Amino acid sequence: MREIHKHRQHHGHDHPRSRTRRFGRETDAPLVQNYQSYLSESRVTEPYAPYSYRQDLDESPSRFSSDQNLHKPEFLNCSKDITPSVPEGEPVNTTVFRVEARDIDPPEFGGTVTYSIVSGNENNDKFAIDPRTGVIRTNKVFDRDEPEREKEEYLTIRATDNGRPQLDTVCTIKIIITDINDGVPLFERFEYKESVPRDLSTGQVVMRISATDIDDRENGTVWYKLDSHPESPGDLDYFKISETTGEVQLKKPIDANTHQFLLRAIASDKGSPPKSATTNLTINVIEPRTRPPSFDPHRDIIYLRERGVDKTRPIETLTAKANADSNLVFFELVNGQTEPTNKGAMFTIEADGNTAQLKLDKDLDYEAVSKYTLTIRVKNKDDLATETTITIFVEDDNDEKVKDLKHLRKFDPDFTEVTSGVVLEDENVGTSVMRVRAIDRDGTSPNRDSHITLVSLPRTDFTQVLTLQVTYALKEEDRENFEIDPITGEITTTKKFDREVKDVYQVTVIARDGYPSALRSDGLPNERPITLKIEIADKNDNSPVFLKSIYEAEISEDADANNRVIEVKAIDKDTGNASQNDQFTIDFSFAYYPASEIKYSITQGNIGDAFSIINAKSGGVIYVSKKLDYEEIKDYDLTVQASDSIHETYTHVKIRVININDEPPKFEGMKDNTTILEESIPSNCVFQLKAYDPDIGDRSVPQNISYFILQGKENFNVDDNGCVKVTKPLDRDHGDHIRTVIVGAYDEGGLTATKLAAYQSLKVYLEDINDNAPFLNSTNPVVWDENQPKGPITKLYADDFDDPTKNGPPFHFSIDRAAPPEIRTLFRIDGNSLSAEKDNFDREEKKEYLVPITISDSGKEPQTGTSTLTVIIGDENDSKMFPGESKIFVYKYKEKSPFPIGRVYVEDEDDWDLPDKTFDWQNGIPHTFFNLDHADGYINMKPTATAGTYQLSFKVTDNKHNQEVNANVNVTVKEITDEAIESSGSIRFAGITKEGFIKPDSTGKSKKDLLQDELAARFGVPKENVDIFTVLNPLQSPDPYQIDVRYSVHNSPYWKAEKLDGILAGAKETVSWFCLLLSYACFASWNPDSAFANLQKSLQLQILMIRIDECAIEKSPCEFSCTNHLNKSEISYKIFTNTTSFVGVDAYVTASCTCSSAVQQNGCLPNNPCLHGGTCKSGGGKDGFECECEAGYDGPRCEKTSIALQGNSYAWYQPLSVCNDSSLELQFTTGYKDGLIFYNGPIFPSPMNVTGNNHFVSLCIALENGVHELYIKFYTRVDFVSLELRDGKPLLLMDYGTGVAKVELVNSPNLGNSLPHQVSIKWNPKGISMRIDDCLKNEPACFSDNIPPIGNNSQLNVNGPLQIGGISFNPASLQSYNHWSSIPSSKKFTGCIANVTFNGMFYNLGAPSYAYNMNVTDCDNPLIAGSFKTLSVDWNFIIVILVSILVLLLLIMAFLFYRKRRSYEEVKGEFNDDVRDNILHYSDEGGGEGDQTGYDLSVLMKASNGPPYINPHMDKIAMDDLNRQGRAPESGEGPDIQSFLTGNKNKVDNDPDGLPYDDVRNYAYEGDGNSMGSLSSLASGTDDEDLNFDFLPAFGPRFKKLADMYGGQSSDDESYTPPPEAWC
Repeated sequence: MREIHKHRQHHGHDHPRSRTRRFGRETDAPLVQNYQSYLSESRVTEPYAPYSYRQDLDESPSRFSSDQNLHKPEFLNCSKDITPSVPEGEPVNTTVFRVEARDIDPPEFGGTVTYSIVSGNENNDKFAIDPRTGVIRTNKVFDRDEPEREKEEYLTIRATDNGRPQLDTVCTIKIIITDINDGVPLFERFEYKESVPRDLSTGQVVMRISATDIDDRENGTVWYKLDSHPESPGDLDYFKISETTGEVQLKKPIDANTHQFLLRAIASDKGSPPKSATTNLTINVIEPRTRPPSFDPHRDIIYLRERGVDKTRPIETLTAKANADSNLVFFELVNGQTEPTNKGAMFTIEADGNTAQLKLDKDLDYEAVSKYTLTIRVKNKDDLATETTITIFVEDDNDEKVKDLKHLRKFDPDFTEVTSGVVLEDENVGTSVMRVRAIDRDGTSPNRDSHITLVSLPRTDFTQVLTLQVTYALKEEDRENFEIDPITGEITTTKKFDREVKDVYQVTVIARDGYPSALRSDGLPNERPITLKIEIADKNDNSPVFLKSIYEAEISEDADANNRVIEVKAIDKDTGNASQNDQFTIDFSFAYYPASEIKYSITQGNIGDAFSIINAKSGGVIYVSKKLDYEEIKDYDLTVQASDSIHETYTHVKIRVININDEPPKFEGMKDNTTILEESIPSNCVFQLKAYDPDIGDRSVPQNISYFILQGKENFNVDDNGCVKVTKPLDRDHGDHIRTVIVGAYDEGGLTATKLAAYQSLKVYLEDINDNAPFLNSTNPVVWDENQPKGPITKLYADDFDDPTKNGPPFHFSIDRAAPPEIRTLFRIDGNSLSAEKDNFDREEKKEYLVPITISDSGKEPQTGTSTLTVIIGDENDSKMFPGESKIFVYKYKEKSPFPIGRVYVEDEDDWDLPDKTFDWQNGIPHTFFNLDHADGYINMKPTATAGTYQLSFKVTDNKHNQEVNANVNVTVKEITDEAIESSGSIRFAGITKEGFIKPDSTGKSKKDLLQDELAARFGVPKENVDIFTVLNPLQSPDPYQIDVRYSVHNSPYWKAEKLDGILAGAKETVSWFCLLLSYACFASWNPDSAFANLQKSLQLQILMIRIDECAIEKSPCEFSCTNHLNKSEISYKIFTNTTSFVGVDAYVTASCTCSSAVQQNGCLPNNPCLHGGTCKSGGGKDGFECECEAGYDGPRCEKTSIALQGNSYAWYQPLSVCNDSSLELQFTTGYKDGLIFYNGPIFPSPMNVTGNNHFVSLCIALENGVHELYIKFYTRVDFVSLELRDGKPLLLMDYGTGVAKVELVNSPNLGNSLPHQVSIKWNPKGISMRIDDCLKNEPACFSDNIPPIGNNSQLNVNGPLQIGGISFNPASLQSYNHWSSIPSSKKFTGCIANVTFNGMFYNLGAPSYAYNMNVTDCDNPLIAGSFKTLSVDWNFIIVILVSILVLLLLIMAFLFYRKRRSYEEVKGEFNDDVRDNILHYSDEGGGEGDQTGYDLSVLMKASNGPPYINPHMDKIAMDDLNRQGRAPESGEGPDIQSFLTGNKNKVDNDPDGLPYDDVRNYAYEGDGNSMGSLSSLASGTDDEDLNFDFLPAFGPRFKKLADMYGGQSSDDESYTPPPEAWC
């Protein structure tokens, strides 16, 4: 008791748990009384303030430590007698109860309590607790009834304080789910039917109805009443019912004419409000003097133990009398609609005559159902029935053990799941640690009561300490440190603990219930142990210590806020600090707070609050808080404090601010505008700039400023001193007269990545000089009609690009002195008026006049220019017409309605007389495929017209001259396909109009015809296989003297565009050239030009471009990516001339400012994207579809992804498009160190004005047939890219048009090692990179990055096919023209190239546009694959291969020999038979052929799938055993085969080793072994007569088939009698 008093003094008052620890339940009574009123007040909805520290409590006068947690929380309302309840069916969030605990520590240091549920609320699906107020609310809607049966719940609540260390206590409460009237009575049957005799006496029982209600008490008590049936309301007068038993009795005699009664029964409960159910009763009236059966007396109430009932023995035996003329009765156990009425067939009935036995069929469970009401029904043969009711009460057994909640079963007695506790070190003896509680889920007391005794007591003593409680005990070894109250389960200390000695204890508690266990045979109660973990918590009794006395750090002045600077760390011997345990964790089931927690703060030196410190688990982390500025403060010395709230320590943190370049340069004041003369280059600086770097601070030291031109670099430059000069004359007239120059200045010399820039805008005003001649502002032709008198024609107006205020109007006009005399005679200028000086101009003489007009301005130094004005003589219909002929060529494409193809032509000097003419068919009958416009003479072709040549005849009438002539039109129609258009080549010509291109010359041939001849000769195909179907002006050029021509060549199938363009451009010229390159070295005997030179000479036209490429010009029309797109219009493109018209396809190229790889089809429509017959399936894949491909086509769109090259071949594919960011990847395998992998670029010198790059001039003299001709050609640089192996190392060349950039991996290993290698190339305006294989670390041996392009260009614009495996020309021939510092290799590649992708899109390597000297084969071909490697194998390997081949040949020969031998043995027989007498009569069937084998008949018994019948140890049947039987043949006769066969057959049949069954054998076919394959058996005979086979049936059933084939009568004929003997 002394220990207890000490504990009380420690708490300052009599602690409730100190009282109950020794004296059991008696001391709980006042506690229960104090909280009777509390229960009713606890179910509220208003929040509660947590219990906090109060000074008026009865406590010791000792003061509280500032942060010491000295007391655990204590529950004020935790008792077994406190059982809060909640009605079933209540909504979620219904308030159930409020638990309350208090902690007398100060609120900020342990006196604030929070609550949590630790057990009985798995997954938080039942209850929730407010952690602040302790109010418990529902998380679900409870159901007390079936099937849930939620009648009570056990919750374990933990109350935790906020001290350090954090202390807690637990309390387990039982919550009762109270019943509400939510169940409806259920009848045992859906309807009731009974039969009664007509003479039944009043007061007799007719039937018994029964209903059950699953609710409890009054809510489940059922009473009955009868109601009338709507179909027979008067029947209610005959019957009455017992309200309690449900027995229906006859109230008055049954009428003679009544045969059936209809009633309704109502079952109602006694709840509030009551609930009821209704059922129908049918009572049939039968003949009088019949009686229902009756039961003999039996037990109405039976008690059964929960366990141990023998299911084979009857619970009750019932006997019934039939009360009829037959003793037969029929028993029935009526199963109700609820478990207590035998819904689950817990009980069964077994009938035997007039006796029935009621038996148990399943195990009883008191906790599930404690009472059963069984209805037994018996009927006799008259269908009259009687019922009886037996009530069975289930008695509870102690069959539920106390169990750990971790192994919880429903209705088990369990410990609540609280497995750990904590107590402070150095606490007084008797300090409460925790409380455990066990719940026994047996249904009744005393089974759910428990007893406890010490584990050391003998078993026989258990019966001496029975109580009515679950009791607890500790193991003997645990009693030295702790003790437990056997009734309350509260564990207290028996000594003071020192955490440094031992910080955790394992304690075992055993709980027992209060009755002998039904699960044990020794009569002892159930028991359950649980092992607890008790932690000794630390107290804060040590001071923290910093690891360093001084910390140092650096931080850049541009560091952002919250940027980490440094971490400081202090250690504390108390728990909770990583200094003592790097990872301090305790395996508690609740949140744990250490004894001390170190907090860090900055106390001094934090100027301007520049830094902040944050407490982290690992220490104090200092962050930047405000913007730092090196120019203001360069160093900080911070004092940092570490405090555990009781003790504190300090350290210094020195932070140095690092200066960075965060201030851009600044320009000094200056004049920002100037004026200069246009077209001049001043020698001095037009601007002098000066900038400085504010970061340097000292203006007297070098500022490291670098100047550059941001805008205006075409005409200006700036040097390092800031001097801005003009580098190119500025023209005021064709641009703005004010030029803006933006000059930038970099600090740090512009050499670092951190450099900053400032900009200065400068204005240059251009002063005009009179350097432009005036010109006519309109050069449109003017019309002057023929046959009129002279007079003014038009007014003249001029413009001048010079300043109109100084060097412009007024202008002076005159006819140029150099004009032809005819012009000066016919025209005159007065002021600004042009007049005609001749009467009656005649258009038939001349249709137009070109009048050169001289125009002078009024400038200081006047400028004079000449403009030409076209004067057209207007036509008058003053001439007669003559018959005419014309030709029209039509390429029919997809136009769907009639369209004009040309106009009817007649010879007529007048050409403006169309209104006077009418047109008609010559015979008045329209053509099937053509229409005629009678007003203007246009011929329209119908879409139904087919290919062919048509002769059309018309008549034309001139209504003014009343004249009619004939006109013939030859129309040629040819169909063109999409394939032809998409595979077409293209050429751009200069120097001719589209009309001039199709118009025949004096020889009758047009330029179009000449081009068709040249193309046919160049490609080696017939002329009719060349189609020129498009002639039109380029969309991007306003020049009518430029035309684009598209053509196709087919030789089954159509040749692809890359092949056409490449061959046309790449074929060599045969003319020798001597060229003098101006400003460059001279080259002699050069063959540079490709076939376009021949074309130019033949056509006398200039070729601007082969393969029309609208993306060829750098950054035009697209700034970044650019892709050529071929457009095809269904509307035809028409060119009309007088005698010739051409109707072609409107196919033209436009530039799309996207990367070609980005132009992709999403989905399977409109065209199947899968190549090579692949099947497209919508859905899936990155493009919205997937392809199912044939074998060998493994690309995502069924591409063939590899190609084999033999070292003398190459293949062409579509060129690379212009992409701002491009990537090309491929794989290759080769055994050679040198070879070109791919090339894309020009294959002939490009004329000027194609790319707009750097041009240069060659002056060449052509020597051909002794004729000297002077040519001046303009060539331009053209972009290219190539990849090759050079000495086994990869070399990438790339020219953006301004210089060749070389990317090489000089340290690369030899890649010509017959192993596969991956190459990845990327390029963009900033740089070029190449990676080999999986170069993860970017080693120089396999990776080269950011090689800058040469020159100012930033895009790769290639024109020409992508050539893989080799190059089609000598690259040295283009080196001088393109100024290539390095050229691609001309050595072709040997090996495999695979998986070529451009920006992720696969090239279809199996379908090149052109393949030179090769059959396109993929790398899977073993013969091809073998050739990729060099023959660098030793002789041992070769010998092994040869030996393997030899062994294989020997095996094949042995197999063939075996097959031959076996064939021979099959002919000869499988046994080495002695060849005895053969048939010598060659005239017999088969005589002389290859079936002359021995007559060893033993093989006739050989099974089809088994061995022969003979003994395997015998090689044959002894000849002596084959006894001859029958007579010997006479001379000239055959042998006695019948006797021979019969005797030996009998011997074989009697052989014990023979197989016991017969089978059909194919034996020695006729003619077998004869190379001629004789068929003599089909029609053979002797010379004298045909053979007779009628004897064959006599051989027996074994020869049945043979007899059927050769015999004259079927062997099946039983009447057939064989002859006495027969011959074979």
